[in-house]
Amino acid sequence: LECRCDENFIHVSNDTCESKVECSKDTVDMACGEFAKCTMHEVGESQTYTCDCVNSYILKDDVCVPETCQNIDCGYGKCIINEDSVNDPPICSCNIGYVVNIDDGSKCTKEGDTPCSLVCDEEHQICKKVDDYYRCDCEDGFKLSIEEQKCIS
Repeated sequence: LECRCDENFIHVSNDTCESKVECSKDTVDMACGEFAKCTMHEVGESQTYTCDCVNSYILKDDVCVPETCQNIDCGYGKCIINEDSVNDPPICSCNIGYVVNIDDGSKCTKEGDTPCSLVCDEEHQICKKVDDYYRCDCEDGFKLSIEEQKCIS
């Protein structure tokens, strides 16, 4: 299961997205990327501000990934860890249109119908494919009520 945020927003916790920030002295310790925060570095007498991965995450292909994913190649997918059970080994979460190919070292290289693994808890919600990922959305004939945060007819 992987949550994704809209463009210019970053995933900061299980169900929270926040606006992306540019790093400066006013944004130190604020989220600047998924699993990254703004940090200040002193170089001589000057200070620089950069977006660095948080503890137990490293930079790989311009994205902060769990250290345990450092040597895992997922092909057309992303290495993720189960935040509820950090002792479980990391797995590959495949992009839509790909499934894990056990003949290729469990990479996402086999074309196929990627199943939705989201659990849509609210009444009249179903898992729908949107662009290159899945999300919980209202069933046909229902729409999301912003005030009530549920699907209504």
